[in-house]
Amino acid sequence: MPFTLVGPIAIGAAMGYFLDRWVHTKPWLALILGALGFFAGLREVLRRLPSE
Repeated sequence: MPFTLVGPIAIGAAMGYFLDRWVHTKPWLALILGALGFFAGLREVLRRLPSE
């Protein structure tokens, strides 16, 4: 379960980092895509939790 949260953050931040290097917008895309990865990971963790 921990990789469910960390994976999307790492992938989003890495994609943002390389896009930042390509379009020279440091650090904005890494921050934005990292945040989107955080919300996607959080959503997936909450989806996998057992509901009452």
